[in-house]
Amino acid sequence: MTQVQQLIDTPAVRRWHVLDEIDLVPLVSDHVRTERLCQHLEAFADRLPDLSDAAERTDLCEDLQAYASGHASREALWLDDLFWGKGGALQHSVLAHLRARHIACAVQAQDLLAALRPEAMDRGLCAATLGYMIRCFFDGCRSRLVLEELAVFTLAGDRVTPAARLLLESRLQVSCGAN
Repeated sequence: MTQVQQLIDTPAVRRWHVLDEIDLVPLVSDHVRTERLCQHLEAFADRLPDLSDAAERTDLCEDLQAYASGHASREALWLDDLFWGKGGALQHSVLAHLRARHIACAVQAQDLLAALRPEAMDRGLCAATLGYMIRCFFDGCRSRLVLEELAVFTLAGDRVTPAARLLLESRLQVSCGAN
């Protein structure tokens, strides 16, 4: 590790890092992917009890698998990197709550995966139950997106550049409008 990297990795330096819009790219791209998944699931749920499109179920399973396997860890790493250090009780509480929400959404995605697989469809899963599971998942995800964006906005405080603030504000408008 270079001396510059060691200096950057010290808590005093990282704690004062300015949050610019480029720093938000990982969060925004994950949130856009999650919103697309939620929209796809919502459209699928709106057509229930019609389960005839096996190709669509396969696509949903692939998207849910990608979400369940990587989303929570990517965003947890991003949040830890951004807010690493000795923050106050509020910061620790908010980050712990966000981790719990990520895990809950990942577990719901795994449950949906199990329900949408062909073998579950062959057992005759009740369409009302599947619809309820889908709606719980996308409602929880959308609420988590808003909470996460508000948390970044709040925890970053005056470290946010004007461009990043504008991006966060526009993301919040989109995320709040999806609920």
